[in-house]
Amino acid sequence: MDFESISEEDLQKIENLEKEASQLMLSYKYFEASKVFQQVLDLKLELLKDEKFEIAKTYASLGNSFKEAFMIENAVLNLNKAIELAPNEELRFRAEQLIRIGDIYEKCGRAAESIEVVTKAKDILMSLGNEDEPGLIDCYLVLANASMSFEEYLKSLELLDQAERSEEHTSELQS
Repeated sequence: MDFESISEEDLQKIENLEKEASQLMLSYKYFEASKVFQQVLDLKLELLKDEKFEIAKTYASLGNSFKEAFMIENAVLNLNKAIELAPNEELRFRAEQLIRIGDIYEKCGRAAESIEVVTKAKDILMSLGNEDEPGLIDCYLVLANASMSFEEYLKSLELLDQAERSEEHTSELQS
């Protein structure tokens, strides 16, 4: 982050809190991480009012910490807020949050809602014109789980195989 409108001290405080929250996530301390992400969000809402995408990313992090802490309603609320604040051109970011919401719904047995949300994410990613789009694999996996569709499952395996072959080819070219 590099924002002229806030002091170096405030910027450092935000960065330190973000690092702390990330460490807590890596330590599987999701509820504690959510508390720290909330502090980050409060600071950004106060100091970076006009930086909507920065705020959206923090809502996404907060939502993800709630998701991992099984605080489902809070997770969905914050992920939706991230989507709402994200600039229109941040299609990948929006799709990632939709996939997370769809995954939450699928794990809660809300298959129809999961399919609806993840299909929106899939449509967004497909509109980018890249069939190897990494998020598509996640879409097909969530859709397969939600719909118990063997066809979706096979499609996700096919995309994973393509991605692995692409990585192997890139490694060979670099050698």
